Amino acid sequence: MYDKLILWMSTEISILNMRRLPARLTSEQAAEVLGFAAHHMPILTAGDLVKPLGHPAANGVKYFCTLDVLALAEDSRWLGKATDLISNAWAEKNKRARQNITYQPNARTKV
Repeated sequence: MYDKLILWMSTEISILNMRRLPARLTSEQAAEVLGFAAHHMPILTAGDLVKPLGHPAANGVKYFCTLDVLALAEDSRWLGKATDLISNAWAEKNKRARQNITYQPNARTKV
């Protein structure tokens, strides 16, 4: 199984290794170019920091203009805003998770 993983990793081509980028990028490719994880793209899209091409369905594949993504990757102010947005989103998610935890006494302890 380990050999299959190595083979798969060696055959996968990173978008960053391409000589010429395609005109539009998938969410995963755009995240790689911007230096974010793929699961951060919905947060950036919801925060209006990245705009997908056209009018995709909420559960549809979203494509992004390569020229726009490259311009954003060079904008340090935008990168700061995006990083802050992702940090705040995770902080809110963790805060909600902590609030939903209820106290459960140990089963061995008599109440």
